[in-house]
Amino acid sequence: MKGNRFVVVSLATACAALLLAGCVSSVPFDQITRWPAAGVVPAAKDAAFPAYELHQYGNLGAGTLASGAGDMALDGIYYYQFGRDGAVYAMPPSEALAAGWAVRFRPDRVEALPPDFSRAALDAMLEVSVPDRSVVCALRLVGRFETIQLDGGPLLRRVSGTIFGLRTPPTTADDRSGSPQLWFLSGDLLTGGRIADFRLVDGSLALDLCPRYLNINPGAGRALRLLRQ
Repeated sequence: MKGNRFVVVSLATACAALLLAGCVSSVPFDQITRWPAAGVVPAAKDAAFPAYELHQYGNLGAGTLASGAGDMALDGIYYYQFGRDGAVYAMPPSEALAAGWAVRFRPDRVEALPPDFSRAALDAMLEVSVPDRSVVCALRLVGRFETIQLDGGPLLRRVSGTIFGLRTPPTTADDRSGSPQLWFLSGDLLTGGRIADFRLVDGSLALDLCPRYLNINPGAGRALRLLRQ
């Protein structure tokens, strides 16, 4: 009996250690967690949160730097900052973010895509495959690309890597836009950023439907302090 108690305690201790290390997550699959940009605040620090919070809720995500220097990405356990020129830099997990999202990515559907597949083709596919706009979906497209047009940045030619992003519910009843937010990270980890368009050579698309949708307001801490004054 004493030996059995020792095994149970040892297993519980090991699980607790894994949770603390981030190897095991209590966050469910099929959940998108978002930190929306806060409203008007006196200073960016009042609504900022550290990038490592993304990893507490997923292994894939993106965010906007509180410094205004651009976007970042979470891929597995690694954090990357996107320069406005399309360059990619390693980023410390303590970097402050103004907004972001994360998901424990586990695809519900994977399919090969035809050549010349583009952003317009992706939008059309999502309208058919996931017609209910209230369902959030995350995606990962791995392949070789003829072109990647970075949003406000250079045009990348003949690159390989991963496009990832999410489609969120419409903000109003009249919102008919169905295009997801998309980011690109090259396979050599040298180029990337938010993208405006792309054209595929060959690749595959994985879709993860996320019926759970959690919003965490990064400005809640300041609001609570004001409430208690």
